[in-house]
Amino acid sequence: MLFSLLYLQAAEALGAIGLESIVPLLKNSLTGDPAQEVRETCELALKRIEEMNATTSTVDGSSVAEKSPFLSVDPAAPASLSSSVDELRYFVYGPFVLYLVRLLTELN
Repeated sequence: MLFSLLYLQAAEALGAIGLESIVPLLKNSLTGDPAQEVRETCELALKRIEEMNATTSTVDGSSVAEKSPFLSVDPAAPASLSSSVDELRYFVYGPFVLYLVRLLTELN
C-alpha cells in the first residue's frame, strides 16, 4: 500500500510512453499487483497503448489514436463527442466517490 501511488504514477507514465515492449510489464502488474488502483491504471495504460497502435477509425469517423488538442497525454481515451454533461460528470466523480468510500471504510 505504501508504494501504490508510485506504482500508479509509473503505470500511467508507461502508458503515456506507449511502447509495445512495456505491455508484458503492465500485464504482469495488471494481474499481480495487490492494489486495485494500480491494476486499474495498468488496464488504462494497456488500452492506451492498444489505441495508440491502432490504425482504424471509430464510428464517428475520428481516429482512435488522435492527439489531444491540449498537447497533453491523458491516461484514458477521450470521451466521445456525443457524451452528455451528466455522463461525463459520472465518469469523473463516480469512481472518485467510490474510492473515497472504500478508503473511509478501510480507516474505520
